[in-house]
Amino acid sequence: MNKNIYLQIAKDLNITHFSKENESQFIGRIIYSAISEWIKASTFDRKIDDHEGVKEEGCTKHHITRKCGEILEGFLEIYPHIEFYFYPFEEKDPKPVQEIQKRLLLGGVLVPGENNTVQLSKEKNGFVNNNLYFERGYFYEPGKQVFGLGCYRNSQKENIPCVRLEELFYIPNENAEKTVNYYINEFKSNFINISDIPDYWRFFDYSSKKSFHNSWNEYFDKNREITVYKNNINNSDYGFIKYSGGKFFFTPFPKHIIQTKEVRRILYGIRSIENNPCNSELTIQGKEVKIQLYTSLPLREQSLLYMISWPVNNMYDRTQYITSIKFLPVIQRILSNLNVDFKVIT
Repeated sequence: MNKNIYLQIAKDLNITHFSKENESQFIGRIIYSAISEWIKASTFDRKIDDHEGVKEEGCTKHHITRKCGEILEGFLEIYPHIEFYFYPFEEKDPKPVQEIQKRLLLGGVLVPGENNTVQLSKEKNGFVNNNLYFERGYFYEPGKQVFGLGCYRNSQKENIPCVRLEELFYIPNENAEKTVNYYINEFKSNFINISDIPDYWRFFDYSSKKSFHNSWNEYFDKNREITVYKNNINNSDYGFIKYSGGKFFFTPFPKHIIQTKEVRRILYGIRSIENNPCNSELTIQGKEVKIQLYTSLPLREQSLLYMISWPVNNMYDRTQYITSIKFLPVIQRILSNLNVDFKVIT
């Protein structure tokens, strides 16, 4: 296979070279996006039962994983120097094709069907600006442009529903502080006195400057009115805990908050309420913007970010991303909504 095939793929997908990236980073981004488009296209593969002659709708996850896995391995044989992007040393048991497929499912680009099948979702557009619309329910075709795992067109398609991009990913309109205050008020009658705190509980230190992952203490600071606790054994139990009148009180979060990974939004809000908001940097270089986070985002914002940008160091990187400056307003709104203090560097 021609070693310059990546240039043709970049041209086809309308992916441009960023100013300070090396060739390996550029090729890694191209193949990452290309695998995503092959996954989408593979949903149109059909399994035909030789005995019954029945054509099933949808395509199994296993079929897509096997097919696109072979495609990826073929590219890694041509470009062995980009293997780090898909199989980074620090990632335990990486499964790049399954992970990309998972991101497309979480982003609503793919939807699950019966018998472990997946298919493209119903058609819908997400408004970025008057010249850029995210396409859900499509895969790439000439004239469109790919950013990260998302496909875009420069005009809205007629008779197709269109909403603001954040709405497409169900990102709340209210900021993280308001979310925390809402839950505290909503759960205030549910607090239960607890005399013996389990030794496997950990307590969120909202004064920490570290990532959320590294901001859990073994002991609750009685000088703090309220924070979040977690079950440190399996991370299946989170809730509020407070110290009042010489006693501890707690209330667990409803399962849907934990299952949808909305706990992280609450942590962003608590840090902001306690005058220790999270920080980030947006570095603008020409027509591109590099995003530097210091802790990863809630799941909804994370899913959106996958659709508009590329992880920088490898595909599992959750703190550095790069994309077109066209998405700067979206990125700023996301961070503001999480009460993140971001610095724009030019």
